Amino acid sequence: MLELLAPAGNLDAVIAAVQNGADAVYMGFGDGFNARRSADNFTRESFAKAVRYCHIRGCKVYVTLNTLVGDREMEAAAALAQQASDAGADAILVQDLGLARVLRDALPDIPLHASTQMSIHNLAGVEAAAEMGITRAVLSRELSLEQIRFISQHASIETEVFVHGALCFCYSGQCYMSALIGRRSGNRGACAQPCRMQYSMGGRMDEYPLSLRDNCLADYLQQLDEAGVACVKIEGRMKRPEYVAVVTDVYAKCIHEHRVPTPEENDRLALAFSRQGFTQGYLLDEKGPDMLGTRAAEPDREAEKMFTAARKAYADGERRRVPVKFYAKVRAGEPVMAAVADEDGHRAVLTGPVPEPAQRAPLTEQSLADQFAKTGGTPYYSTGTESRIGRRQRPAPPAHHRSEGRACGPARAAQPAAAAAAGGQALLCRPRAHRAGASGRAAHAGACRAVPGVCVCAGRNS
Repeated sequence: MLELLAPAGNLDAVIAAVQNGADAVYMGFGDGFNARRSADNFTRESFAKAVRYCHIRGCKVYVTLNTLVGDREMEAAAALAQQASDAGADAILVQDLGLARVLRDALPDIPLHASTQMSIHNLAGVEAAAEMGITRAVLSRELSLEQIRFISQHASIETEVFVHGALCFCYSGQCYMSALIGRRSGNRGACAQPCRMQYSMGGRMDEYPLSLRDNCLADYLQQLDEAGVACVKIEGRMKRPEYVAVVTDVYAKCIHEHRVPTPEENDRLALAFSRQGFTQGYLLDEKGPDMLGTRAAEPDREAEKMFTAARKAYADGERRRVPVKFYAKVRAGEPVMAAVADEDGHRAVLTGPVPEPAQRAPLTEQSLADQFAKTGGTPYYSTGTESRIGRRQRPAPPAHHRSEGRACGPARAAQPAAAAAAGGQALLCRPRAHRAGASGRAAHAGACRAVPGVCVCAGRNS
């Protein structure tokens, strides 16, 4: 299935994107090295907060370091990439070939993506990026569907395509008009958007000969998927969070439901932002004056109503929740043990006090499951509960305990990981405690009772 990559110019946009179905978000980090320098971008503190928010909900974070970098700036750019990697970034987008080489040597474990600013528009360009250690190429917006298909089906790395948002009149990364007439370089993240201005064509200054309509390929998502594209990308780090919410929601639903937008969804996309409609001219190889358009000057009241509703939807609660399963062991005379695990293998384990005798209704498996299901106010929901409730039992040790080096019970699959759901730490039972013999079994029983692991064999070895 296509990965949906949404823009995030600030933390509100991160929330809007994640809550409306984005599989990944891309954002600027620090100052000076991303193509949207006038966006809010992220400090170390806000970036760490954004990464945690995304990762808890199964969303990836890509960092844009996609400007040209001078020799005197290379060390600072590499240090910024190191900070992003340490904070948990899942990939870094680059334009500068020199920076790509430096990062590949300095940070060999983090994936690098070739930004559309590299202007990769053919298979040879993709393969050249692959030879540099880049794992994904963002193709030029100007390619047709046939060109995208040929490249994607023959490339040795993933390809990514812009499907919605603003189009530059020039090939991305090749425009010097802003730098020429305004001393603000688009290749340094400071484009003044001269292509959106009026120009004289021998008469009055009332023409917009360079202003392209926004791209909208929502009707062609299935074709892009079949062509071999790995990821589709929404442009808009300078847009408001509500715009991100509306557009991400439409594209996420179309991808997951394998369909084209409804007429109502197309109206929502146009209402969110358009320049006299949208264009598919590049994808369909139908380039011409019909691709041009301008933005209405007056704000639309209907758009504001839609944005207000979109903001209320993503700000009021969790629309994107992670499925988890709960485990518990509650026995008289033993500390309560509970664990929770998600579908990716993350698990957390906690121990509590020894339970007190029931005064009225005793605890049952159903009542325990009902309590665990109350996950309101968190990004999780319960898919079920496995529990053991009752008096302390001391059966003979299972056969697998006599095998040196094997963990027991659910702990066999446990991996030390961040306690994603309950703030605890998952621990394995020590295999050496499973040796045959009374002393080994006694040591194991004592360790299992003392250490908060997922092991359910405590009390069975004496």
